Amino acid sequence: MARILLVTYFFPPSSQIGAQRPGRMARGLPKHGFDVDVVCASTDRAIGGADPTQTSLVPTSGRIMRVPTPFVLGRHPYESLKGNSGLERGWWKARAYVELLLLTRDWAWKWGVHALASVREELPRYDALVVNGPPFEGLVPFIREAERIRLPVVWDLRDLWQARPQSTGPLGWFSPKERRERWIHGLRDEMIRGADHVVLTSDGAAELLHRTFPGVDRARVSVITNAYAEVDEPKHADTSPDGDPQVPRSITLCHSGLLSYGRDRLAMDLIRGLGVLKRRKGPSITLRLTGQAVPDVDAAAKAEGVDDQVEVLGWVDREKAREIQRDSDALLLLQPAHEAGIAIPGKLFEYMGRRRPVLAFMPEGAATRLVRDHDLGAVISSEDPEAIANGLADFAAQVRRRPVLPPPPEMFSESQTVERLAEIIHQVIGRASPSD
Repeated sequence: MARILLVTYFFPPSSQIGAQRPGRMARGLPKHGFDVDVVCASTDRAIGGADPTQTSLVPTSGRIMRVPTPFVLGRHPYESLKGNSGLERGWWKARAYVELLLLTRDWAWKWGVHALASVREELPRYDALVVNGPPFEGLVPFIREAERIRLPVVWDLRDLWQARPQSTGPLGWFSPKERRERWIHGLRDEMIRGADHVVLTSDGAAELLHRTFPGVDRARVSVITNAYAEVDEPKHADTSPDGDPQVPRSITLCHSGLLSYGRDRLAMDLIRGLGVLKRRKGPSITLRLTGQAVPDVDAAAKAEGVDDQVEVLGWVDREKAREIQRDSDALLLLQPAHEAGIAIPGKLFEYMGRRRPVLAFMPEGAATRLVRDHDLGAVISSEDPEAIANGLADFAAQVRRRPVLPPPPEMFSESQTVERLAEIIHQVIGRASPSD
């Protein structure tokens, strides 16, 4: 059995969606001839904390080494801004300028240094290092150490976040945000060129990588999408005995997750379309949102007169979110424009397992192509309320005609995606010469 060390910040039972993919790896790779140990963040000292309903996803084989995150004062600065005094918020902002303007290492980097120290002596005993995560500073110390001891590295990069740092002009040197982006861009370049193989989640992301980092060998880059772990047998039958779909006249459309990074604006656009549909006396659609309450979304629903059709359920654990998905007639996928071109949200694969029609409300891109290519539902890409209302009416009719989707394609299953990753790791280990 080959020994591999999997390094990832998020890992079950973390509440973050980023924990799902490395969890699948650690559970599935032992079936393909690997002993897998894991280094990850302690869930009691990590962003988002733990979700008790995800404990069953923790692998039973291999060691799991959980390393605390060295936040200043024991708290993540972004979380600490919420509801605190002006003096404390000022402290965190001043600290951001000191850390990012002067390029000192932040909490993520410090976590990576501490995590590496916990396993450095054992690292040469592994056959390969697998690092999982987007451009995250905490992975860099591991890749540097692996390069030093000539340990093969597979980086499950997933996505690039963005191609290049966004310049803010001649004063950009004074912008902590721009300095941080430039620092991360440099680290990302180092990591991509230092890894023996890089894995992304879409063809668009792979092409962007080659445009952004010219000279990277295409043979060293692969695409492995996210995956679904389970497939439901939904309650609704395809049709009733008389041939009519067994779906209520009022359609419930559910979105699970944070309305962040522009998803709140998409939700408000959708609500404006709901308002137009209501004034036309069109199909009744109830929008069900889990996650944090967003005042602007509530205000938009009231302004459009559809607040009785918008349910904000607040924070729920992942198991409760799945239960809400199963009790809904259709599932809503939101993706802002800056991500739509290349990224395919992991949530789409989770939705596949529910076998409910999916409404992709987003600009055209990789995810909308997947929805169309595999007949998973419908796409609305317009920002015009009238066009949105038309799309919603068509989608409601589609849900009534086909309330339950066929089982999703096997190529997106957990077993097949982990098998493809296992093949890559075996190849990378096989190419590593004992004399190197």
